[in-house]
Amino acid sequence: MTRKAKSAGIVGTLCLTAFCSFLTEPAIAKTPHQSQDHFMKDSPKAIVDEAWQVVHRNYVDQSFNQVDWVETRQSLLKQTYRNHQQAYAAIRSALQPLDDPYTRFMDPQQFLSLSRQTSGELTGVGIMILNDAKTGYPFIVKVIQGSPAAKAGLNAGDFILSVDDQDTTQASANDVAKLMRGPLNSLVKVQVRRPDGSPFLFSIKRGVIQLQAVNYGIKQELDSRIGYIQIAEFSRHTSEQVQDAITALKLSNVDAFVLDLRGNPGGLLDSSIEIAQMWLNRGLIVRTIDRSGQPLAGPGVRRAEAAS
Repeated sequence: MTRKAKSAGIVGTLCLTAFCSFLTEPAIAKTPHQSQDHFMKDSPKAIVDEAWQVVHRNYVDQSFNQVDWVETRQSLLKQTYRNHQQAYAAIRSALQPLDDPYTRFMDPQQFLSLSRQTSGELTGVGIMILNDAKTGYPFIVKVIQGSPAAKAGLNAGDFILSVDDQDTTQASANDVAKLMRGPLNSLVKVQVRRPDGSPFLFSIKRGVIQLQAVNYGIKQELDSRIGYIQIAEFSRHTSEQVQDAITALKLSNVDAFVLDLRGNPGGLLDSSIEIAQMWLNRGLIVRTIDRSGQPLAGPGVRRAEAAS
């Protein structure tokens, strides 16, 4: 295995990433400082030094790609940082000589975005939006069952005219989706026009929306019934959704299963391991070693025998 493939790095406020586009659960946990607020109160130089310390303690390649890592720290601490942005830039610059794509720094906002992506849920109203091919207007493609939008009365096919009095007729679906999100239990005003031209104004309380990472169905191939399971990403709720899919397909007496991972960008490593345990009945699934090459016991080792 190459140095790069074995390297562990820092991400976020600060966190470690794993290879192959997967994140371990510790990867999205903050180090010594337990809250983003606490992190933001630190001086810029303290943040720079903490980033250096994390790499110093955890980086797999103890030669640091032939970089004098101690000298790097001295250089960083000699500098003056007027704000956090300058500190973040210095950290990123210090990491570049490591030449390691798996070691990168994320500022608090980037870390928050990453956490949302891997959580498998968001705070919003529960609709899927696209832009109309002819008019460009954003419209609702799907209303998630049981969501705040469904309870309020929004329908698939509704054109979204404004969100909180902000005109959205020329906005992209992604921009409209951002306007729909906000703090839990906060209100958002949504004005829509039905396909028949009727206008409606809704006041909707935002809630937690669990995103669907798994789709499944049955495909007939000659005399066989194939249970088809498509996994879009490995988020915090993906393994539960896969288990539900397996249970439903077994009740339908399928003869075999197909897992479709095409287009899956990765996600949480623990989620992928839990899914592997559903199919493998023996053998090692994943093993973690420290930078001296010694295997780690406990959570670092996951075997298929753990499957239920």
